[in-house]
Amino acid sequence: MPDAVATAAVDARSVALARVRRILLVLVLAACVGGGIWLGRTGHLTQAAIGGWVRSWGPWSGPAFVLAFTLGELLHLPGMLFVFVARAAFGAVGGFFLSYGGAMVAITAPFLLVRGIRSQRERTWQPRWRFLRRLLDGVETHPIRSVMILRLILWLSPPLDYALAFTSIRTRDYLLGSALGLAPCIGAVICGIGWLPW
Repeated sequence: MPDAVATAAVDARSVALARVRRILLVLVLAACVGGGIWLGRTGHLTQAAIGGWVRSWGPWSGPAFVLAFTLGELLHLPGMLFVFVARAAFGAVGGFFLSYGGAMVAITAPFLLVRGIRSQRERTWQPRWRFLRRLLDGVETHPIRSVMILRLILWLSPPLDYALAFTSIRTRDYLLGSALGLAPCIGAVICGIGWLPW
């Protein structure tokens, strides 16, 4: 009987913590959306303002951008946000090369980090869709092609970095497949941002 009471108390606490997390998530998202709307209406969130702010770092703007991109990937921030910032700050050509190089560094860091600390070889993450699971399973037989296709679909997805770190793929194949898959994605985003009316 005491075990049942303890289990019920733990379950009630878990439910309460889940509710608190959901409420905090909603509040953070609302603050981000509200802040974005405010910045947009006051004119602080424009391509020129973002570009000026990043360029104000002088010669450190490039390395600081790559470091921020890498930390953002480790914190699961949307990678395309950094592509937007690179395009706004450095133009189409400079933004492409900086965001492409930054993306390669950003996806390599979690991959190598997990490779360095993993204690098992089994995967802990599986894609929800069956065709993505087949592609992830294909990493063993066709590593470069599989990683390239996964990057074309999932772009800068942090869970993909971690999942691939738990496979037997060589780092060289991971980097080559990622480089081939990310180039068209980043190029399309850089070109698309140029058409936005901001």
